[in-house]
Amino acid sequence: MNALIRQWVAVFVVICFTGGCATQPAAKLQADPGSPDNESRCTPPPDLPRIITTELPPDMGQTPRQKEPPALPGFSPHAVSIAHIIGVEGLLAKLVALEAEQARGRDVHIALLEVRQQLSDRLLLVSLDIASASAEINCRKERTDQLGDRLEQQRDTRVSQLTISAIIGGAIIGIMSGGLAIAGEATAAGAGAISGGVFETILGSMALTYEARHDFSHRRNVLREVWEVPDQSTIFPLSVWRYLNFPTIDPRVHGSMREEIVQQWREAGRLGEPGTETEQKRIALFFGEGGTYSMEELRDRSAMLDLLRSHIDLMTQDLNLLIRELLVSEGARPAP
Repeated sequence: MNALIRQWVAVFVVICFTGGCATQPAAKLQADPGSPDNESRCTPPPDLPRIITTELPPDMGQTPRQKEPPALPGFSPHAVSIAHIIGVEGLLAKLVALEAEQARGRDVHIALLEVRQQLSDRLLLVSLDIASASAEINCRKERTDQLGDRLEQQRDTRVSQLTISAIIGGAIIGIMSGGLAIAGEATAAGAGAISGGVFETILGSMALTYEARHDFSHRRNVLREVWEVPDQSTIFPLSVWRYLNFPTIDPRVHGSMREEIVQQWREAGRLGEPGTETEQKRIALFFGEGGTYSMEELRDRSAMLDLLRSHIDLMTQDLNLLIRELLVSEGARPAP
């Protein structure tokens, strides 16, 4: 009987060793993508004084409310809309008026050059605004993806450890139970078989339910402003912010680009079922300053950032249209 006890003690030690290795906390991430220090790498340099080549409308810093800006001869509604958003609608009107004067024989060549230069400067600045906003969002998405990949590797390692432990432990207990059965110790063999089943079940359940989590900081939260809609953004360039909030004339989009983005977040299930505790938790997590994220939550945040960036990049299509219409020869543009 003493030999039997020693055998079970040996089995217990082996099981504890293998199971203990599998349940040790994961090593701390090196160059932690979720740390505040890493977050600062995506933050652009302090804003320089805004040198604007034209006087902006009085409400330029506000979230726009006007549905349809007035039409301008020679420019499509989309071109006039983007011109209103970026604050060059007045310059376009001046350009049209000068072209009409030139068509009537007046020498306004110098004035036309000045207006076109102001438009060119402003359009260049807006192009850089779009690129800057897109670059920051992309950086924050990559930071989110890096941590998500780390957690996925951590989960796979832990699951492998638990699976191996379950196999080794179950095999050892099965061998011992078989030996006891051969030796005529039926009761002990049965107890061993039951213990082996329980052990494998516990480790198997741990492998299936294991969820890696990690702290993730985003004090400068680009998603929060899209969700909360302040009148003046502290993150997005002015032209980009107005573009996101301006009621679009695109029949495929209902409301503003920002409303379209939020609607797609909800439809894709990024925030969870409406009215649930999961939704409240995710709203606080995604639109706050950070918290403890699971791998799934990091993937959803990354997808939300990706959708926001893609909508901002669409601004270049409207800007391209405006530039092309500006390049129309003066004689081809109809007089007002």
